[in-house]
Amino acid sequence: MLVCIVRQFYKLNDGMNEADLNLTPAPTPNPEGSSPFVFGDKAAALSSLRKLADECAKENWDGNGAEPINSMALSNAENFLRVLPVNFPIPEFAVEPDGHVSLDWIRSRHCLFSLSVGNNHRLAFAWLDDTDQGHGVVRFDGRQVSNRILEGIAAVVNYGNASVRAA
Repeated sequence: MLVCIVRQFYKLNDGMNEADLNLTPAPTPNPEGSSPFVFGDKAAALSSLRKLADECAKENWDGNGAEPINSMALSNAENFLRVLPVNFPIPEFAVEPDGHVSLDWIRSRHCLFSLSVGNNHRLAFAWLDDTDQGHGVVRFDGRQVSNRILEGIAAVVNYGNASVRAA
């Protein structure tokens, strides 16, 4: 339905086609009830993540024996990005040597939050905030990001910005 509305709005006869709209279906709507489509920064981030996955799709992609990116880890990372609340910043991406995907929010070399997304429903995370540091594991159901993860991200990136809050 949303695609029909967007088509009608832009009338697609002004030289645009559906590919220009950059719509990516999400697996399920997120808890805030937002659209099942991803636009703007999230769509661009998903595109960048897929490009990175293509670069790391073969064994030994790093020249040091790294495993190819795990397709389930990629899917879980994409789902995580889709359900990440819109007021949270997009992370940086990396593929780990074991084929998992790393999502990183980095304010400085002494202040960061890192999330390792693998091929199951467990998300391993670690943070460093000057002298405070820690790690943990939470379950990810593909529909919403746990408050523990949101609080960790917010603690690292929220330096006086009240618009980034865990629900």
